[in-house]
Amino acid sequence: MLKLYISPLLLVLGTIGNILAFVVLVKNSHKVSTYHYLYVLAVMDILLLMTNLLQVWIKQLTGILIQNEADWLCKLFVFVGFFSSDASVWLIIAVTVERWIAVQMPLKTSMICTPRRTKLSVILVLAIIASLNSHFLWSVGIQTTNGTGTSITYECAPSPAYATLINTVWPWVDAIIYSFLPFVIISAVNFMIINTVCKARRRRETLLLSSKQKKIETRRANSKLTLMLLALSFSFLFLTLPMNIMMIAVVFWNKENHSAEENWTFTLIRTITELLMYTNHTVNFMLYFVTGQRFRQQFVKIFIPCNTSWFTANENERTQHNSHHMKRVSSWNSDKNIKDDIAKPSFIRSNNMKHRHGQYV
Repeated sequence: MLKLYISPLLLVLGTIGNILAFVVLVKNSHKVSTYHYLYVLAVMDILLLMTNLLQVWIKQLTGILIQNEADWLCKLFVFVGFFSSDASVWLIIAVTVERWIAVQMPLKTSMICTPRRTKLSVILVLAIIASLNSHFLWSVGIQTTNGTGTSITYECAPSPAYATLINTVWPWVDAIIYSFLPFVIISAVNFMIINTVCKARRRRETLLLSSKQKKIETRRANSKLTLMLLALSFSFLFLTLPMNIMMIAVVFWNKENHSAEENWTFTLIRTITELLMYTNHTVNFMLYFVTGQRFRQQFVKIFIPCNTSWFTANENERTQHNSHHMKRVSSWNSDKNIKDDIAKPSFIRSNNMKHRHGQYV
């Protein structure tokens, strides 16, 4: 029942949201190189929803699984399903690594993370993932099985020659590619990003805003982009973690016999974890809109042009308020430093002046 009612909701929200995100990101990809990863991610999420979740919903309604209807549909749906899910995860990893480079080496980011290199990275990720999953184009197909009585049923299943690969080996390979390895990489890189951002913020608080205004405004914009991308990667971690645990639990669960009530409970939990996984491919537009100020401005400029001036004015007013607050804090710190400096003995002030001018470097 959960799949019957929640699946169409996720399909509608995910498809519309990813299409809107794709339009905004493509139109502004020349301004932000990271957007190249994100608009391809939107395409991968749409493919996953259309091949996997749509099938789930249609089966709940009609009892028909589309991939069982023809051999080419079987190969296509299985390949696209695995390819799009794996590609979306590794695009998130690529985005997270690029953001780590941006916060670790902010002065070199424009030279390292160029649009050309970003496009090459996207192509490389897609090519590797496609090659890893290409065996589905010949290892699965329509297989005949004996149904009830004398009837024969047709289903999309591994070819006999590849049954061991698909049923025994590949579940573990896919678990590593889609779940375990990305979880470790994203968690580690996010920790390094947060650690670097916190250290940079503490250092930035000691700067005088009056002399560093332009640089600080640029860093503030980068920080907002970092927040948006951290929200994207943490969303993946939290929404796919239950599925990671379930994939391990299934291995041990299948080794024992269970009562009908236990099987029903286990199936319910597995359904919830699968829907959470599909939610991960649905909510990206909402994350961009809530956490990304630049994305909101670009969205309004494209889809609500008549209200652009009003929206921009509100955003600018909020930014100016924050800037004014920073100026007051910096001015207070500056006055405090001057007072402290005047209160020092003359030989200490003299040493401080020499240090500021580099004589002790």
